Amino acid sequence: MAAIAAAMTACATGSKTEGGQLSGEWNVETIDGQKINTGNGLDAPFLGFRGTDLYGSLSCNRLTGQLRMDTKKGTIDFSNTGSTRMMCHDMNTEQRMLNALGRAQKYSVKGNVLTLTDHNGKTVMVLNKK
Repeated sequence: MAAIAAAMTACATGSKTEGGQLSGEWNVETIDGQKINTGNGLDAPFLGFRGTDLYGSLSCNRLTGQLRMDTKKGTIDFSNTGSTRMMCHDMNTEQRMLNALGRAQKYSVKGNVLTLTDHNGKTVMVLNKK
């Protein structure tokens, strides 16, 4: 789990930190271009935004924290995020999601699709509004 904490240490500041554009819950569709597997009784991973509060599910473990974003620059920061630490049947999806959130630095919303990208503009996660 130390690797998870290290992956979540990106730092950013923003002039506007409200999550209004992101409000609600978003199902994770892909991580690093790979479709999410929700078979074998796994819950569908999702992110939820309520103001600056972040919550969600990694499929087994729960995610919570504070969102930092700059709506003018389209930047986002998940470094104030933590998760429960239960051992789960499929830790692969959970680890991939945490790693992607740790690399995410920018976001864009087009319709009901939220795209998170890294500092090079490479898509790390695609989510659809519930």
